[in-house]
Amino acid sequence: AVVGGSGISDRLVKDALASRWPVKIAYGLTETCAHVAVGDLLRSDRSLILQPGSHVEIVDSQDPPAGGMGFIQITGPTVMAGYANPELVPGDGLAGPQTLGRMDSDGRLRVIGRGDDMLISGGLNIHPAQVEDLMAACPGISEVAVVGIPDPVWGSRLAALYCGDVDEAEVSTWAAENIASALRPRDFRRVPSLPRTSLGKLRRGELGRLI
Repeated sequence: AVVGGSGISDRLVKDALASRWPVKIAYGLTETCAHVAVGDLLRSDRSLILQPGSHVEIVDSQDPPAGGMGFIQITGPTVMAGYANPELVPGDGLAGPQTLGRMDSDGRLRVIGRGDDMLISGGLNIHPAQVEDLMAACPGISEVAVVGIPDPVWGSRLAALYCGDVDEAEVSTWAAENIASALRPRDFRRVPSLPRTSLGKLRRGELGRLI
């Protein structure tokens, strides 16, 4: 099986491994005729290997996020020539840029998430997926999503919504001991489930109502 379209949840990873499904993670766009990079579900960093013929650049925006991230831009023979609507033609013949990522030193692609999901907290650009990856390591958490709460001092205050059998005080203590201050949520809320589409994609726009 091939999983793509959005980040795979930790619960699905556990179910797949328990069922011994042969699962690969893929990244691509409609504009690139499907897969640009593919990776192994068993890799903890979820990094991907570029497919033959695909070339990826990580391009800085006007206000680039820290940590080597930038917008993923793709060239190659599978990239479409353009859109029927001229206003949507990608610049310089490149597909994108909508998704943030980084290239590892060994040439593997790490997809972070959509650029318009970026939060600004204390003057830092923080993508929710970065924090979600860290929070997913907390014992007892099966799913987690991070959202920004408007804050007069910090701009956005990070809040973690999670499913699991661990209480909020325990999660807060674990986060304080295991996550750097700049990336640590300050609010925690256990919820019965996270809002998702029929395809399993997280509905980030609906997370605020759960706070």
